[in-house]
Amino acid sequence: MKNFQLDELTEEKLELVKNAWLGLIPEDNHEVFRAECSQLFDVISLGKSWGDLGDRLNVPIYQSVKDGDDVWALVQIVQSKVGAATWVKLMDIHLSPAIDVFPDTECNTENRLKVFIAALLGILSLAKRARRADTFKVFGRTEALVTFLQGMHDVLSTIATIGTIKGVDVSIEGRWLVFRATDDH
Repeated sequence: MKNFQLDELTEEKLELVKNAWLGLIPEDNHEVFRAECSQLFDVISLGKSWGDLGDRLNVPIYQSVKDGDDVWALVQIVQSKVGAATWVKLMDIHLSPAIDVFPDTECNTENRLKVFIAALLGILSLAKRARRADTFKVFGRTEALVTFLQGMHDVLSTIATIGTIKGVDVSIEGRWLVFRATDDH
């Protein structure tokens, strides 16, 4: 059974992920995916976009979703200060070629869901520790992700209504699934 966890990246870990992911992309008919993957690693490397959120504001960092030594996704996270509020935002999830290049299967669908849940839980944990963050936002970059986030909102809103989730307000704001701390913790 896979145990997906959010994990900090380092320069060394990023290089290992890059080599592993590029090695997973089949040579035939995947030039565009290979180019996009290489560009992602260049962006992360040139921006030194790894490590702890710490005091970094409005600068993206990337963390990995991994199971053992296998990295299943890279997650882009930004911490922002808006007036007195601090937001932690999950901006994008870049899936491993082990999931993204090959045809959808039940296993791939399950792995996508596990990646998303691990990213969500890991970033919720980061948001608790980050500069007294009171808002956590998840961006729906694709229509499929927006639909998924709306479904999550419906489920979480129902749970909050019956009192299982205390101290958190869940809403949809455009393409964002938003979690806000409330006064009734």
